[in-house]
Amino acid sequence: MNILSEEQAVARHLSLRAAGLLEGLAPDFLAQFQSGGAFVEYNQQVIVAPGEPVDYVSCIVAGGVKISRLDADYAKVPVARLGVGDWLGVANLFTRAPSTEEAFADGEVVLWTIPPDTLRDLFFDDPQAVPLLYNLAAHLAQKLAAAARE
Repeated sequence: MNILSEEQAVARHLSLRAAGLLEGLAPDFLAQFQSGGAFVEYNQQVIVAPGEPVDYVSCIVAGGVKISRLDADYAKVPVARLGVGDWLGVANLFTRAPSTEEAFADGEVVLWTIPPDTLRDLFFDDPQAVPLLYNLAAHLAQKLAAAARE
C-alpha cells in the first residue's frame, strides 16, 4: 500500500468521475469531496482480508479488484471483479461489521478512500451531499434486492 501525495495524484491525472455513485454532484462539491479523501495505490496485494474491519469507503479509480470468499474447505472462491468506478466499503457507512470477503488488488490498483466518519459528517454538514446520500441509498437497496432474489 502506498498513499499518494497530492502532487503524485495530479501528475497521474487521478480524479473521481461524476458517474455512478457520484452522478448528479455539482463539480465544485465533487472537487471538495475528493479533497477530503486520499488516493492509495496497491499492487498484487490484499486490500481487505476476511474478518478485518473495513476502515474506509473507497472508489476504484484505476485497475481492478478481485473479490473472493472462503468456502467450507477454506478455499478462495471468486465472487466478483470490480473495476473503475466501483466502490468498496459502502455498507460500512451504516454498520461496522468485519468483512466476510477478501478484496485483492488485481495488478496495480488505485483507490480513492475516505473514512466513514468523515463521509457521515459531510452528509450532516453539507446540503450538496444529499445527491450522494441518495445514490448510496439506491446502491445499497439494489444490493439488498439482489441478495433477496438469491
